[in-house]
Amino acid sequence: MVIHEIAIDTLMLKYPTMLKNKFKKKLNKILLKNDFSADVLGAVNRFNRRPDCFRVCENKYCKAIHVYEVEDSNKISDYKMTDYAWLWFDLDGDYWDLFLYSVNRYGKITDEINLCSYYYNILNRRMAS
Repeated sequence: MVIHEIAIDTLMLKYPTMLKNKFKKKLNKILLKNDFSADVLGAVNRFNRRPDCFRVCENKYCKAIHVYEVEDSNKISDYKMTDYAWLWFDLDGDYWDLFLYSVNRYGKITDEINLCSYYYNILNRRMAS
């Protein structure tokens, strides 16, 4: 078993609702069930990233998607961060949260990445150029 898989398995022990596969399929199912706008459905279909693992919190008090990326084996690239930031923006428009966590090789969450800040940083750089 490689380090990457050990980290994911450790996370899955902490969170029993954690999933490793079918991110886009699970997201589409949630979106269709909750009558999301066509813009959000399009954004999810354009999203071509596969997170290491994720979990969905869906009840009347919590509407959030938690995404975990193991960074010791593969750093989160600028392109991947940008894709997550754009997805955050589209989900936020329909009152859903998207959280991105950086995880080390031991399955410990080392950082929560602020996608809102990252999104507006991208926007400011584009406006400046």
